[in-house]
Amino acid sequence: TPDASASASASASADPDAAASVTASDLAALAGYVRDDVDDRVVILTSHVSLDDGESLPPVEKTISIRGACGSSNTDACVIDAKSLTRHVVVGAVGSLTLENVVLRNGAAARFAPPSSDGGAVFVFGAFTATRVAFEDCAANKDGTSKGGCVAVAGGVALFTECAFTNAASADDGGAIHASSGVVEVRRSAFKHCAAGGLGGGVAGDSASITLRYCTFDETVTAREEASRDAYVGARGAVYLEPFAIYSDYYGADGALLLDDADAEITGADVGPPEGFSYRAEGAGLVARAGFEPPPPGMGFAPPPPSALSTQSDAQNATDVDASLAVVANGRVSSVSTGFVAGGVAVAFAFLWMLGRFLSKEQHTHRPSERTLKNMRAADDAMLEARRADDEAEALIELR
Repeated sequence: TPDASASASASASADPDAAASVTASDLAALAGYVRDDVDDRVVILTSHVSLDDGESLPPVEKTISIRGACGSSNTDACVIDAKSLTRHVVVGAVGSLTLENVVLRNGAAARFAPPSSDGGAVFVFGAFTATRVAFEDCAANKDGTSKGGCVAVAGGVALFTECAFTNAASADDGGAIHASSGVVEVRRSAFKHCAAGGLGGGVAGDSASITLRYCTFDETVTAREEASRDAYVGARGAVYLEPFAIYSDYYGADGALLLDDADAEITGADVGPPEGFSYRAEGAGLVARAGFEPPPPGMGFAPPPPSALSTQSDAQNATDVDASLAVVANGRVSSVSTGFVAGGVAVAFAFLWMLGRFLSKEQHTHRPSERTLKNMRAADDAMLEARRADDEAEALIELR
């Protein structure tokens, strides 16, 4: 709106650091900032808003951030309520949307909503980042093929950090998140009461790359197949887990730890999976360990950090780097740069570290779905039955 733009310009001239920051206190102002042509803008949302008319926010075709600052202290999360009439927003192919400290509530893509009825709250073609965002009561179930109760990703990139997915539902795959293609990473997030009519009650992907790091999936998360309750991946996709712990490797069908004859966990762990994290993740695609990334403080997975850098001056550092080592060989003294030696040692250590990672790396695992395993067991039973019939027939012939 003109008044909002004028206020933002005045604020920018007074404070250069806030040049791209504006405040929105109602839906009209928020929609206006999303719609205009100003790039790299940060919108501070200071009140809860509702999409009462059933219209989504304008499609995001630029780079924009929306941060919630509600409550008397301006630190509470702000609610954007879609009233179960529409999804909240579509992120276009050239768009980049960042949400922080907000609640997306009652998102529900209409049956014929463009580009599809997938993604109850957000549909992503471009880039989407959510930090401390709660997705509540969102659904993609207007027809039997809708996927991604909260978020649908189609060729885009989505990063979720410390988010909560609660009461999400999809008619098909991906109770909370579905990615037909693209890249999805979910970090330190929680899934509760998420249900998929298909596979992947929490997260599902077709030809996508999905990474889960230290995420929790409540027992209330459900899917058509229990083995892929938390995450499912199609034949051309991959899901990467950190820590790499598959639920069925640690627990039986009754939820008890699997023990060997000596009453020890068959996995070799002392108390089950690492820090209690384990995933019901399967599918026709690749299920593998995620690349290493230090976990949050207190989790105990990461190695100790490197020692602090020296506080000596840059001049002293330069002197140390350029210093020479005296090397005596056959009575001759030559000068070798410490920088050269240090570089060679670093390269050698890096090579040995990478070699060790390669040799000790847990092999990628292709885990068949529950349906495939059932068919395989049925085929085995049929073969055994046929052999038993042949044996009985041979025994009758001998008796005669």
